[in-house]
Amino acid sequence: MAEYKRIRIEREELFKQVWEQSMVQLAKVYGLSDVGLRKICKRLNVPTPPQGYWARKNRKGPPILPLTDGPTVHEITSIDKPDAIEPEYFDPRTKDLIVGERDKKNAIKVTERLRNPHPLVEKIRKQLESRGPDDFNRIHSHKSGCGIGVCKGSISRALRIMDALVKSLEKRGFRVTSNEGKTEVVILDEPITFSIFESTKRYELVVTPEMRKKAPYRYYQRYGYNPSGVIELKIDTLTYGARSTFKDRKNKRVDDQLNDFIVCLIETSDRIRQREDERIREAEKWRRQRENQAARQHQADQEKANREGLDQSIGDWQKALKLREFISAVEQKHQPIPPSCELAGWIIWANRYANVLDPLLRSSFRRFRRTQG
Repeated sequence: MAEYKRIRIEREELFKQVWEQSMVQLAKVYGLSDVGLRKICKRLNVPTPPQGYWARKNRKGPPILPLTDGPTVHEITSIDKPDAIEPEYFDPRTKDLIVGERDKKNAIKVTERLRNPHPLVEKIRKQLESRGPDDFNRIHSHKSGCGIGVCKGSISRALRIMDALVKSLEKRGFRVTSNEGKTEVVILDEPITFSIFESTKRYELVVTPEMRKKAPYRYYQRYGYNPSGVIELKIDTLTYGARSTFKDRKNKRVDDQLNDFIVCLIETSDRIRQREDERIREAEKWRRQRENQAARQHQADQEKANREGLDQSIGDWQKALKLREFISAVEQKHQPIPPSCELAGWIIWANRYANVLDPLLRSSFRRFRRTQG
C-alpha cells in the first residue's frame, strides 16, 4: 500500500534540478505529477525551461534563466509508491521458464534466408504457394485462415519468423504441431494456438472505363487493399487478460520480440491452468451447494410427510373411538344379542374395522415407537 511522506524542497536545489533534467523525470523523483511540480516552482519563483528546451539542448539552446528573490523552502506531501510486486504463478515451473527466456544467452535470431526449414514450415510454404490472395489481398496457409495469413511480399519473412519460433519452441522442449491450419504448441500440458498475420491498408477502388470495357460483367469490390508490411504474431487461444498480440513497431520489429512472445505463451499456459483450477473449484462448490439443497429439500419433504401422517393418524384414531362408541351404543340398544344372529356378526366386523383404523394397534406405529424409544 502507498505511504505518504513529507519532503522539504530547497529553492536553490530545485532550481538546479529543473535545469538538469526534464520536468516529467524530476516529478517521478518526488512522487508528483509534472503539473504539480510546475506549481511548486511557480510558488517558489523558480524559473523553468521553456517549451522545446530539451529538444534544442544538444544544439545551441536558450540560456538558463537567472534565479531571482523568492521563498527559500517549501514542504510537500508526496506518495511513496511500493515496489512492483512479483506476479504469482499457478505452476512453479512457469517462473523458471520465464527467467530462462529473458536470459540474453537464449535470444532468438531470425535468419536472413530460409535454410533447412522445419518440416512444419516447409508444409506451410507449399500451402502458401498453392493458394491465391483473398478479398483482403492476404494469402493464407489454410482455408480456415489460421497459421500464416500475409500478403505475397511478406511470405518469405513470415516463414523465417515461423521457422525461428518453431525451432526455438522445440529446443525448449515444447511440442509444436499443425492441425487443420492451426499451429499449436503444448506448454506445461496446455495446447495453445498462434498465427502470423499482416494488416492491410484499405483504399477506395476506382473502376475506369477501360476496366469496364475489358470485363463488362465483372463485379468490382468497393475497396481494394494494399499490403502494409506490418507483421503481427497473435495468440489465438483465449488468454484471459494476458497480452496476445505482438506487432512491428518503429523501434522494434516482431523478429526481435520472439522471446517476449514465448514468455507470453508461457504466461497464457499458466493462466489457462489457473482458470481451469478455478473452474473445477467453482464446479465443486456448486455441486456441494446442490447436494446440501437436495438434503434440505429431502428433510423438508420428510417433515411434511411425517406431519401429514400424524394428522392422518389422529383422524383415524378419533374415527376409531367414535366407531367403538357407536358399536357400544348398538349393543346396549339391542340387548340381549344372540351369538347366531346377523347383528352379532356385524358387531364382530365393526370391531375389526375399528382395530384397523386405530393407529395405536398398527404395526407401523409400533415400529415407529420402537425406533423412537
